[in-house]
Amino acid sequence: MEIQDIKLYNLQELKEILNVSERTLLTYLKRGKLKGQKINKRWQISERNLKAFIHGDTHPDRTGTE
Repeated sequence: MEIQDIKLYNLQELKEILNVSERTLLTYLKRGKLKGQKINKRWQISERNLKAFIHGDTHPDRTGTE
């Protein structure tokens, strides 16, 4: 999904990209290791926040969509 030129990933896409379970992704979101936002009751993670997570940055933008 893309909103205003911001690439967003859902949990299904991230499961495949990161090769982890949905439960693991939800744990990362709950603990703040991965930043995301619910849009229409579904988690969406921006490309910026995904890259920050991969590089170990635990303080990317707050909303995941900026």
